Amino acid sequence: MPPGRALPLQIRQVAARRKLSLPTLEHERPRAITWRRPTYRMVLSMVRSPFYAAAYAFGRRESRTRSEVPVALPRTAVMSQPGPLCCLRAYQALERGILDASDFVGPAVNYNLGFSEVAKYIIMGPPTTPCLHQPVDLMDVTVSLPKWNALPKHIQEVVIAATRQHSWDQYAYIQKEDVAAWDKFKEKGVQIIRLSEADIQKFRRYAIPMWFNWAKRDALAREAFASQLAFMKTFNVGYVTDSMLVDIDGKTKLTL
Repeated sequence: MPPGRALPLQIRQVAARRKLSLPTLEHERPRAITWRRPTYRMVLSMVRSPFYAAAYAFGRRESRTRSEVPVALPRTAVMSQPGPLCCLRAYQALERGILDASDFVGPAVNYNLGFSEVAKYIIMGPPTTPCLHQPVDLMDVTVSLPKWNALPKHIQEVVIAATRQHSWDQYAYIQKEDVAAWDKFKEKGVQIIRLSEADIQKFRRYAIPMWFNWAKRDALAREAFASQLAFMKTFNVGYVTDSMLVDIDGKTKLTL
């Protein structure tokens, strides 16, 4: 068998032995997802696609105990062994009791991924800050710089315009679907819990120093964080004030 066909077949065989399922889109219901036992064609499409290659990269190892990605939560007080997981791994880890909790996308996407079947609680912030994490529904197209520079100028402009339009269209669609998703979760018996203002203050005590710690590790990270911080401090947003920018001791001023 050619090497290119051997890998998908091996993956399918391993998935079958371990009774793993893969998410597939339904043609009859747009954006609806069904979990099915993988076929050879499903696996072949997955390994050929750059999008899936990124999403399933962490499936190459059975376990992962530590991650060096920034986590805006106190590791010792809130979670143990944090790490990145794709939707497939997170779903099955929750289903089997390996994972206690998972921070994924938003209600509409999470519902379509089937998380209402394996996670019976959703924890949100108080009405003043209903969401604890960043918005993640906007999309981007990532292209290597040499390939991008090789494109004609008019093609670059078309790609930029199409990406922006898709991003806004998707954002508007997701906001609409998010509103409807909450009732769907409730119908499945999922309990929605809101943290108190006191809970948020505890999170911020650890999270804000972590922002600065990770921002200082890379020049681009510093630049991106400085821009985001300035936005959060504007009167229009008012999410962060200068008085909050202190270390865990509550006294030492944090700076970039």
